Amino acid sequence: MNVLPLEKQIQIVNALVEGNSIRSTARMIGVEHKTVMRVLLRVGKKCQRLLDEKMRGLFQMTPAPAQAVPLTPKMTPVSIRAKCC
Repeated sequence: MNVLPLEKQIQIVNALVEGNSIRSTARMIGVEHKTVMRVLLRVGKKCQRLLDEKMRGLFQMTPAPAQAVPLTPKMTPVSIRAKCC
């Protein structure tokens, strides 16, 4: 199995973080697009593992219930229809 040098892996991640597409990154670095996707997948899994280890004790906040906005007399559909017709 061939191992991509660390320097090329870093170049791939940097290019993707800067907003380049997978195919343009592959052309810039000189590797196949499948290689770029493999590096991206590997980095994603490592990021997930890091966040799972470090982010502890968080709780999910539920959004506040939506409140109805009271209509003023000018905003009612009946008054709008009466003005236009």
